[in-house]
Amino acid sequence: MAIIFGDLEGIELVLSVCKKSQVQIEAIVPSKKNWSVFDENHIRNKININPYTPIIAPETKAIFDFINTHNISVGIINSFDFILDACIVENSKIRILNLHGGKLPEYRGANVLNWAIIRGEKEIGVTFHLVDRLVDTGPIIFESKLKIYNDDTALTLQKRMAVEIEDKLYKLLPLFIENKLLYKKQSTINARNHNKRRPEDGLFDWTFSDEEIYNLIRGLVHPWLGARYYNKNGKLIVIDQFMAMEDIKSLRTLECT
Repeated sequence: MAIIFGDLEGIELVLSVCKKSQVQIEAIVPSKKNWSVFDENHIRNKININPYTPIIAPETKAIFDFINTHNISVGIINSFDFILDACIVENSKIRILNLHGGKLPEYRGANVLNWAIIRGEKEIGVTFHLVDRLVDTGPIIFESKLKIYNDDTALTLQKRMAVEIEDKLYKLLPLFIENKLLYKKQSTINARNHNKRRPEDGLFDWTFSDEEIYNLIRGLVHPWLGARYYNKNGKLIVIDQFMAMEDIKSLRTLECT
């Protein structure tokens, strides 16, 4: 009945909810990142999926053909790095739900959790929306907010968001499958699209304030690629672990004197 799209952690979360809700999974589609790194056996072992459940390549033709030849009514996306083609999302056979870790329409696009921390936001949205042909523009089904604490990192916030997403998906998935949820059209006011972050986006220098550097570091902790700067000897330094404000002030003194 359902097909799941996402990275391995995202798929694992949705699988857990589907099992508790007794929702039949017809196939999974791993992210491009996972597909390029892991073989099918590793993916199966990682997410503990039924050995007979097909794993579909994150490619338009493969996804389109599978949906059209199988009895699939819903799709669920959780942390997926492949934009589905219009021929898939506009297919009358399937409705696709995206579990988006950001407020909409202000935080459309990629890596929005990281962007929110780096910008010093005090809260972040969790939004479930119907998928249409554009990125994160579809009608909203559910939205809530989580507080971003001053000592949150991208990793601690991601874990709290996963708990919120799993809890709300368990409550709403049966209603989504039965098409009993109301949709709210997205506003276009304050709409903003976010690109996937690149390593060079984490570069800072000492013209940045202590707060800006602090937010950049905590927004890019491992497994993300880290904040980075060139020290006074010209060597690139990568910081991918949390650093307290006092330590940033001490580092500034060391590098600027």
